[in-house]
Amino acid sequence: MATLKALGAVPFCITDPHRALHPEKKDRTPGGSSSSGEASLAALGGSPLGVGGGGMLETASFCGVSALKPTAGRIFQRGVRKRTGSGVSF
Repeated sequence: MATLKALGAVPFCITDPHRALHPEKKDRTPGGSSSSGEASLAALGGSPLGVGGGGMLETASFCGVSALKPTAGRIFQRGVRKRTGSGVSF
């Protein structure tokens, strides 16, 4: 997050995976991982970029948006707090 802030990003919310709803179908899950709130917010147009953990690929596909998970070591991660054992997704 420190790197994103240094580049001019302005964090404006923290999502709660336990309260996340599917952006189109309220009776369905947005994926159920810790990144489900990020995927729902992006699908609703509430955020142009979300930073999540390894579950972001699945939750993004459930919500109809795209996610990128770089190969380990391919991006500079100094200042990024490691939240899961599987890395960081955008």
